[in-house]
Amino acid sequence: MKKTLIFFCLFILCIVTYTQVNALVTERSESLSQEKRIIATSFYDYPPFGQEQNNPHTISTLFQPFVDALSKNSKHKVEYKMEQTYDLAIENVLNGHIDILLGAYYDTEKYIGIELVYPSILNNPIVPVTMPDRELKLTSKKDLQNLKGAIDSREHLSDYVSNELSKLNIQKFDNSEKLYEQLFIGNVDYILTSRYYGALEQAKLGIRDMVQMSPRAIWDMPLFIGTSALTKNSKRTVNTIKDVLRPQHEQLKKEIQNLIIERIKKADEDARGTVPPSFVK
Repeated sequence: MKKTLIFFCLFILCIVTYTQVNALVTERSESLSQEKRIIATSFYDYPPFGQEQNNPHTISTLFQPFVDALSKNSKHKVEYKMEQTYDLAIENVLNGHIDILLGAYYDTEKYIGIELVYPSILNNPIVPVTMPDRELKLTSKKDLQNLKGAIDSREHLSDYVSNELSKLNIQKFDNSEKLYEQLFIGNVDYILTSRYYGALEQAKLGIRDMVQMSPRAIWDMPLFIGTSALTKNSKRTVNTIKDVLRPQHEQLKKEIQNLIIERIKKADEDARGTVPPSFVK
């Protein structure tokens, strides 16, 4: 009886020990898995900077060369997370549910609390678009002051540029067709647009070769990678990003510019045969 009791106690002790060790191993494994995973988000309503992809359901971003370099050089798995709105995505970076934001402006209220990692590898130039026959030379904000302009309200702008726009006679439209109609019928003298976003919208309308986009930007807004200070490994994440960004800065910029060219070229190819809107005469 005594031997049976001792055997039973040893049996129970083995089970308890195994359970505790297994729990520790599982916890450690999950911890290591979390440390090697980075959750990212970006624009998903602002092509080509970032846009929703339905198949698979994810984000397509101009920061992909950086994401690829981060995954390769740091052995981190980068996973994209989408929210219902872009503002909610920013909120979840701020509260630590998402590690990094691919694309944030300096000195802009909505990004306060997000740490920006330098240097920037992508700029968003805002350029004027005019009708070719107007022969307007618009190279600075001063050239716009006595003219009527328009802009797409869906553009993502820094607070500085938004403040500068408030000093101009400029209307906002949330529809590209309505926006460019104002230019074609002469209601406005110019349109301000992101060089890359504008090129894609013009291609969709079939008017890329009917308007003139200035080669010179009025404003050039650097886009940074932003990080959350509230995630478990925030300092490590910042250092990991710096280790990738700084030595490969110029190479990543070139790769992103090549990606922009590819996206615009594809938009032009997809738009072949597009019938322009009725306002085009």
